[in-house]
Amino acid sequence: MEIKADLRGVTGYHHVNKNEARDLIQPYLGQDGYYLLRPSDQDGIVCIICVVVKMKLENYRVSKDKQTGKYFLHKSEPFPSVQELVNYYALNPIITEAMTLLLNPIMAEEN
Repeated sequence: MEIKADLRGVTGYHHVNKNEARDLIQPYLGQDGYYLLRPSDQDGIVCIICVVVKMKLENYRVSKDKQTGKYFLHKSEPFPSVQELVNYYALNPIITEAMTLLLNPIMAEEN
């Protein structure tokens, strides 16, 4: 599976499957705001943001509008890049009630 151009260089991106992403984030489950992005096999979904919220893992789908080419979470404002979407949600909650912020990216290990 090739890395999508949309995701190259995005902070916290890991080219892993769902189970591998869960294993990577497991050590951080007690610390809200840790996150990573992983690819999605679903049509129309660019990637999944996995973030620790209230000591559990939450997943948010990032989609791309076919007409505008912009990225969004369900019913969110559109962004010109996935990185700009991530940057926005580092300062603004994804879910206001839970104060879900993308605070600490889990970085890929350099080999």
